[in-house]
Amino acid sequence: MNIKVRTNISNEYQDIEIVINAPVKNEQVQRLENNLISESTKSIQKIIGTQGNDLFVINVLDIIMFYSEEKNNFCKTKNGIYKIKERLYYLEEMLPKNEFIRISNSAIININNVKCFNTSII
Repeated sequence: MNIKVRTNISNEYQDIEIVINAPVKNEQVQRLENNLISESTKSIQKIIGTQGNDLFVINVLDIIMFYSEEKNNFCKTKNGIYKIKERLYYLEEMLPKNEFIRISNSAIININNVKCFNTSII
């Protein structure tokens, strides 16, 4: 299968749009689609958290919030609180923008896992 790439640059466009035209959706088309999606949504998917000497691989979308406390960073899930190495400014850049928002200097929340929050604790 030959691949042709055409690029149209114009001020009339507000966003980038990529269209794949193919006779069938085969493995090559699926790979192209996955690569484009991955590139456009560069974000972390998993994070390592610790509890004592135990390490846990945590799916980022399962995290309720990230927060800083006494010069340490933590993430909270429904299963517990885990210490993490990542700084909040790094997480703010790398987390999916449509899922996480920074609500203070010391907290980032997953808007899909929070119904309300008390700002007095942050």
